[in-house]
Amino acid sequence: MTAANPPERTDVHLPYATAANGETLSWNISSHAAWSHCLIVGPTGGGKTSVIRTLLTQAARRGIPFAGIDPKTIEFDGLETEPNCVTIMGDALRAAEFIRALHCEMHARVAWVQENREQPTDLQPLIVAVDECFILSGKWQRLAKTGDDETREQLKELDPLGAWADLAVLARSAGIRLLLGVQRPDASLFGGASGNARDNFGTRISLGNLSQDGALMMWGDSTVGREVDTSVKGRGIALGDDGRPTAMQIRTPEQALAETTFTPMTWYSRELPNFLDNASRGD
Repeated sequence: MTAANPPERTDVHLPYATAANGETLSWNISSHAAWSHCLIVGPTGGGKTSVIRTLLTQAARRGIPFAGIDPKTIEFDGLETEPNCVTIMGDALRAAEFIRALHCEMHARVAWVQENREQPTDLQPLIVAVDECFILSGKWQRLAKTGDDETREQLKELDPLGAWADLAVLARSAGIRLLLGVQRPDASLFGGASGNARDNFGTRISLGNLSQDGALMMWGDSTVGREVDTSVKGRGIALGDDGRPTAMQIRTPEQALAETTFTPMTWYSRELPNFLDNASRGD
């Protein structure tokens, strides 16, 4: 499939919080941004899903396509009506198929850049959000053990955990931005198969109080994010423009609305648009 050359883009910053010094904190999803993926850590009820929805709403109304995986099947309700929403899914097996198709899209984008002697910055950005990614991976592992023969064989072939590990490390150079929400940090996000990928999650947000180990994993400092005022929902720590952790208060989606711009999606693979077409028909 031949992809049309997408229009030239400038920096795109998605605001999500206000720092203690009044600075607006944003996720820079521009193609040339060094820190392209975003990780949000927070307990249930701490505002994690609110931040994800804020960022996706900001992206959608600025003409940035996004896809969402919601293993709880309730957190992304309503986002499917946003402009530039590619798909929202909750079923674990369908999500595994999507991750594999996204993996193919990533490699097709890289091949397009090489074949056409273009720059990665020419690629159209795509945000992929996963709320509670450990719940999703747990569902995959259970299906691989307890599913019927066809399901187990399908998951073995799709290898969604392996595809996801590749995406965490390589997707940045293909214009794909990952937005992950988890209840607590885990070493598997930054080590093992992911290749010590913490630096790929250059936009990191922790809501509520972290454990000592969690603070070390998120911030490299066991004292950061451990004494947050949890009486105020949405309080936490994020990286400021200087690259240092700073206290902040998240915004609500209503505080961060932008004018709506619809952007036709450019696909670089056959697998991802085929998956989306089948999903829209309920296949």
